Amino acid sequence: MTVAWSTHLTSALATGAVPLDDLGATIRAAVLFELTDWQRTVRNEEVSYPINHAIIRMLDWLIQHKPEQARVVVAEIVGEASGA
Repeated sequence: MTVAWSTHLTSALATGAVPLDDLGATIRAAVLFELTDWQRTVRNEEVSYPINHAIIRMLDWLIQHKPEQARVVVAEIVGEASGA
């Protein structure tokens, strides 16, 4: 993630232009979609879970800048993924 991108996202969140809850919900939905797509298309022998780099950068940003929100998002991802 570039510094400029991180700065813009931080600014957008601070001004309310990007609601933090919506960002978390979007990351959660994207990760769950990637995992579901992976399950449908990859043989059982595969052990890696490739998630789109853009999604990972967003989750990484959330972990670095809003760790409490990130904790909630990751817990929701794990809960929904293990229930599937």
